[in-house]
Amino acid sequence: AMKKNLLVALGVLAILSAVIAVSPGPALSAEINAKNRLQITSDDGTFSIRLTGRVHFDGNLYNTDETDHGSGLFIRRARIGVEGHFGEWEYELTYENAESEADLKDAMLARKLGPGKVYLGHFKMFEGVEQLTSSNDTTFMERSVVGNSVAGRQLGIRWNALMNSPMIGYGASIYNTREAAEYGARAEWDGYGASARLYFVPLNSKDLALHFGG
Repeated sequence: AMKKNLLVALGVLAILSAVIAVSPGPALSAEINAKNRLQITSDDGTFSIRLTGRVHFDGNLYNTDETDHGSGLFIRRARIGVEGHFGEWEYELTYENAESEADLKDAMLARKLGPGKVYLGHFKMFEGVEQLTSSNDTTFMERSVVGNSVAGRQLGIRWNALMNSPMIGYGASIYNTREAAEYGARAEWDGYGASARLYFVPLNSKDLALHFGG
């Protein structure tokens, strides 16, 4: 299953690259963007695609006493994907292949709607500041039990918005309670969940943040 899912992910990337290469329209140019990612953009700005990825290593070393704990090093996260925009729509497709499993992380479309943005597909629902924080930015390798108690990534729809001065965020999600990546990523309905979130950030600077809410 791991090899099959990885081949599917690579196949999608290959097909997408081929479509871009043969599609008529504005000329494309490649560059390294501000986040040091390879990015291809159309000259008229209506289309872009860029590679994404991350690799996180986790290791432990024990000085064994009465109980023998195995020391070791392994890959905790290894992700590859693409993201960008076409017209007014943004898109993202990310696969993870780590811990002997391949897993769909994000497969979504998004666009501005009113004062906020609407998301469609498989992605993180609008629940919990810890869950919504990228694993690149969390303090520890793993999230807490409380952080993992919320919905996380699900198949559904989400809308959220952010006000400035003062900084107030709000939004809601509706989603299928079965993850799209379960059981070979079969499309299957297993009930639904819904959530709403409101938070207030009176202080937000490079070195200090004060957050109230979910």
